[in-house]
Amino acid sequence: MKNSEWQSLARTRAQLSRDVIDLDERYSALYQGCSLAQLLWRPSNDGWSTAECIEHVARSISQYLAPMRQAIMKGGPSAREENYLFVPGGWFSAAFLKRIGPEVTVKFKTPGKIRPLRVDPEKAFDELRGGHAQIQQMLAETAQLDLNRMRFKNPFVPVLRFTVATGFLILAAHGRRHLLQAQRVVLADGFPKGKAQQRA
Repeated sequence: MKNSEWQSLARTRAQLSRDVIDLDERYSALYQGCSLAQLLWRPSNDGWSTAECIEHVARSISQYLAPMRQAIMKGGPSAREENYLFVPGGWFSAAFLKRIGPEVTVKFKTPGKIRPLRVDPEKAFDELRGGHAQIQQMLAETAQLDLNRMRFKNPFVPVLRFTVATGFLILAAHGRRHLLQAQRVVLADGFPKGKAQQRA
C-alpha cells in the first residue's frame, strides 16, 4: 500500500469525533424519516433492511468497544502531542480498514455475533446512539494516551491484535459503509411510499 493511501486512512482525534457526530446525525435523520414498515422493508436482492443495517452497526460497536476499553484500562504510553494522527497499526490493519470502508461494495460473511436477527428498529436505533456516545466518551477520556501504541484483541479473530487507534478508525469507516447501504435501500425500487409519523 502506497504511503499516500496509508495517510488517507489516518484521522486525528478531533476529526474522528466529528465523524461520529456526523454519523449520528445522518443515522438519526434516516431513522426519523422512515415509518416502521419502511425501516423493516428489505430489497429484492435479499439485502438488509434499513433497521438491520442500524442494528448491525450498533452490535459491531458494542463488540469492538469492550476489548478496546479493557486495553485502555490497563494503561499505556502518553501521547507526545495533543492532536496526533490515529494511523492503521501496520499493513494488515490498513488493508482491513480499506476492506470494510465505505468505498468497498463487495459483500462479506457477517460474524454471527453481529448478524441482525428479528430486529426491533427502536431498540436498534437507541443502541446505535448509545454506542456513538460511548465512542465520544472514550475519545475524550483518552486524550493523554497514545492509542497508536496500545493493542486489543480483535473480538472476532482473537489471534489478531489491532491498535486501539485502528479500532476507532474501523468503527468510523464501518459506520459510514452501512449508512450508505441503508441510504441505498431507501432509494431502491419497490421501497414503500409514505411519510413517517412524527417520533417523540
